[in-house]
Amino acid sequence: MKHLRRVGRAARIFAIGYGLFIALFLVLRLLVGERFWLVALFDALLPALFFPALALLLIGLITRHMRVMVAQFPALLGFMLLYSTVLLPPPTTAQPGDIRFGLLTYNVYSRNDSYSEIARIIREADAEIVLLQEVSATAAVYFEQNLADLYPQRVFYPHEGHAGQGALSRYPIVTQTYWQMELGHLRLEVQINDTPVVIYSLHPIHPFLLTRGLFNQTPQNAEIDDALARAAAESGAVVLAGDFNISDLSDAYERITASYGDAFRAEGGGLGLTFPAFFPLARLDYVFYNSAIVPVDARVWPEAAGSDHFPLLVHLSLAP
Repeated sequence: MKHLRRVGRAARIFAIGYGLFIALFLVLRLLVGERFWLVALFDALLPALFFPALALLLIGLITRHMRVMVAQFPALLGFMLLYSTVLLPPPTTAQPGDIRFGLLTYNVYSRNDSYSEIARIIREADAEIVLLQEVSATAAVYFEQNLADLYPQRVFYPHEGHAGQGALSRYPIVTQTYWQMELGHLRLEVQINDTPVVIYSLHPIHPFLLTRGLFNQTPQNAEIDDALARAAAESGAVVLAGDFNISDLSDAYERITASYGDAFRAEGGGLGLTFPAFFPLARLDYVFYNSAIVPVDARVWPEAAGSDHFPLLVHLSLAP
C-alpha cells in the first residue's frame, strides 16, 4: 500500500511538473522564439509535446486530483491555439485547373528491404509522379526492373546511407539534377501536357545530430536555404516535396510557407503525422507548391511497408 502511494505521489509530481514545463515553453516561445535553442528543440517535437496532457488529464479526472487537471491546461490551450486550424475543415482554395496529376513522396528508409511491398504501395497510390528518398542501390535496381511498366521515366541516384534519391514519372523528365550537401536532393523538370513543371525532391538533414551537439539546426537551415534560393530562380510551376525533417510550427516551415502553400494543410485533414510509422508523433513529410499550382486533395498513406515514414499522396492541378 505504501508503494502504491509513492507511485501515485510520483505521478502527481510528474503531471504537475509537465504542466509547468509546457507553460514555461509557451511563454519562452512567445517572447524569444527559436532564437533560444531550447525553444527550437521543443518546436521540433511538436505536436507530440502536447500529447501527454490528454493522458494526464484523464488520470487527474479519475483520481479527482484538481492540481493535476489544472496543470494540463497550458498544454491543452497551447495545442488549441497552435493547431486549431487543423481541427477545422480545410479552407476553400482556388478553383483547380483541368490539368491534374498525383504526386507521391515517400521516404522508403535506406535499410528497408521490403521492396515488393513498397512497389505495391506505389502501384496502389497510382500517382503520375513518385519521389523517393533514401534509395539504396539494391532498391533502385528493384524499382527500375519492377515499375518500368507503370513509369516509363525513371531516375535514380542511389546511396548506401540516407542521401539516395529516386523519381518515377509517367510524364517526360526533361532535365534532372542531383546534389548533396548533408543529404541528397533532386531537381526535375517534368513536361505535363506541354507545360514545364519543376519538382524538387528534398531531404534536409534532421537537427538531432549527436556528432555536432544534441540539437544543431545550422546544417538543416543551410540545406533549406539553398533549396529556397534555387527554387526562387525558377519560373512557372514549382513543387517542393520530400522529407523535410521539420515540424509545421518551426521557423524553417514559416520560411518555406512565406512563398509556398502547404498541400496537406490546404486540402488534407487532421495533423498529417508521418513519422515514426510504428507510432506517428511528427509531421516531417510535405508537398509545397507555388501560385502556378492549385492543390486538389492530400492524405497520408496508411501503410509504410517497413519504412519509418508513411508516404504522402497529393493531387495537384495547374492553375487555370
